[in-house]
Amino acid sequence: MELREGDALKTLALGLPAQVDLLLLDGAKALYPDILRLIEDRLRPGALIVADDADDSPEYLARVRAPRNGYLSTPFAVDVELSVRVGRSEVRGRVKVNPLASRTPRPHENGGPPGSPRPPCRSPPRVWG
Repeated sequence: MELREGDALKTLALGLPAQVDLLLLDGAKALYPDILRLIEDRLRPGALIVADDADDSPEYLARVRAPRNGYLSTPFAVDVELSVRVGRSEVRGRVKVNPLASRTPRPHENGGPPGSPRPPCRSPPRVWG
């Protein structure tokens, strides 16, 4: 884990790791969209973003709440927005498909013990639009 203190636009401009797993935003709310743009390409699919007092940054909320931008986001607790980076959707024809929807779950994620066979999938892939 790496903690950076100071002016976010300066401290995050250099020396970022190749992938970021967790971003905690708790500072100048007007900078949330700029900070997200700075590190967005480094957020791995599944990365969490916790934004405190996000209601004070409508531009940030509009970005993370629009599925086409590659996030799933929901209000959490009082004035906290919890977002997950799902990656950019692949465009197939005119339908956007969530790239994570086709991930094969591990056997124990199906409710059975580790090593149990995976039951056949009966649901269609999730479509984002």
